[in-house]
Amino acid sequence: MNIRWVTSILSLLLAATIMGTAALSWSVYGAFRKMVDADVQYQGMLQISHELLQSSYNLTRRVREYVHTGDPAAEAEYYAILNERLGRIPRKAERIIAAGESISMMRLLQRYGASGAGVAFLESALKASDDLAKTEIEAMRAIKGKAPCPDGLHPGVSDADAAYARELLFSAAYRKEAQNIVALVNSGITGILSMKREEIAAHERSVLRSMKALGVSIGVVFLIAVGWGWYGARKISLPLQETTRFARRVAEGEDVTSIAVSGHDEIAELRAMLNIMLDNLKKNAKMLRDLSYIDPLTALWNRRRFREVLADELRRVRREGGASFGLAFIDIDSFKAINDTYGHAAGDMVLRQFAKVVRRNLPDSATFARLGGDEFVLLLPETDEEALRGQLEQLRKACAETHLTHAERLIRLSISAGGYVFRGTATGSDAPEEMERLISDLFRYADTALYASKQEGRNRVTLWHPGCSLPCSRAAARPESQGEAQDAEEA
Repeated sequence: MNIRWVTSILSLLLAATIMGTAALSWSVYGAFRKMVDADVQYQGMLQISHELLQSSYNLTRRVREYVHTGDPAAEAEYYAILNERLGRIPRKAERIIAAGESISMMRLLQRYGASGAGVAFLESALKASDDLAKTEIEAMRAIKGKAPCPDGLHPGVSDADAAYARELLFSAAYRKEAQNIVALVNSGITGILSMKREEIAAHERSVLRSMKALGVSIGVVFLIAVGWGWYGARKISLPLQETTRFARRVAEGEDVTSIAVSGHDEIAELRAMLNIMLDNLKKNAKMLRDLSYIDPLTALWNRRRFREVLADELRRVRREGGASFGLAFIDIDSFKAINDTYGHAAGDMVLRQFAKVVRRNLPDSATFARLGGDEFVLLLPETDEEALRGQLEQLRKACAETHLTHAERLIRLSISAGGYVFRGTATGSDAPEEMERLISDLFRYADTALYASKQEGRNRVTLWHPGCSLPCSRAAARPESQGEAQDAEEA
């Protein structure tokens, strides 16, 4: 076979291989596009489904608030939520939709690719929620005297109207229907997101298969092109191989940042999309990690996150030698009595409002967390006994001056606190078991001081330090007036 035929055959093989490589590159590009689109749809449906669930909760809260208080703002917000969800008014600007567009939640779900049984559950939930809204609107009309009670229509507004409205909103049938809506939404969300996760996983498998085939094709191109097309083949091969290795590292869960993007060809766009996908994965992972650190009721750090912050602070004061920080346990006085007297909804309200009061009265450097129930913990860096006592006294007085209402009933708030100031030295080990032992000691000191505050009658601050002859050194926190003492006792 002469050189011409050899050259022709090699050229044909090279052309065919290059065409196959280009097809595989386009396949990878298409698979990545589908995976990114599926991820966008997943995020959109997740947000829309959660909005449907949250809007159902908000509608119930606003109508009950209006029936209890008659506040026209609550009524206006109720109709705003309902009309926005039904697509009757423009929506606010969101990540998944432009500002000013009027579109119903169900059309939004269909826009983001929702279909099948999951959508059927959500459609049922939305219809049930709309039916429930009729009952809520009837309750608001009744409270205005515009809806007939079982015994007829009363002129003006009467106690019978208010009782009828409350009966509509707090009946067993209403609660059962509200629970049914939540169950339907959760079933729909689970079904839709499960399908999307499977779709994304299928796209990921397709991408890996295409990338492997692409690597083989590139190898063939290199073998055929040796001698005259080496440089040109290398211009295509090396970037694709680097992208393949990067994609494999991402698929294997390695901690990578991003891959360099240059030019405006398909490989550059492929890398850009791969970087976008990686950024989204990291953002989702960070969001999940942050959510695992947050107490859902008060939006404060939880016990797990606080222990990490405390361990970091212990290491800091040891490094600096002679630095100090204050640790304090804080309990809401008679919290069980609040739950028993007013109900757990009132208890939850007290916890949320207490967290807000404390945050308003703390410096930015402080860390405040909920350990569980009505138990809270405070960390103040660079603090001595006097500063810690002063800060706790400020919180105690702020709480004593806070009067809360639930169902038109007054709830007085008071707290007891126990604190301890830790001073670090340059000695000691940072081994996990040593840190756990030290944290347990600090918690025991603060808890002992808190117990002393409770034993001394509550509504007070107690500090503990190991140099005392008694178990605790009490910081006088007597109420400033007889009226304040009475308030603390009632709380």
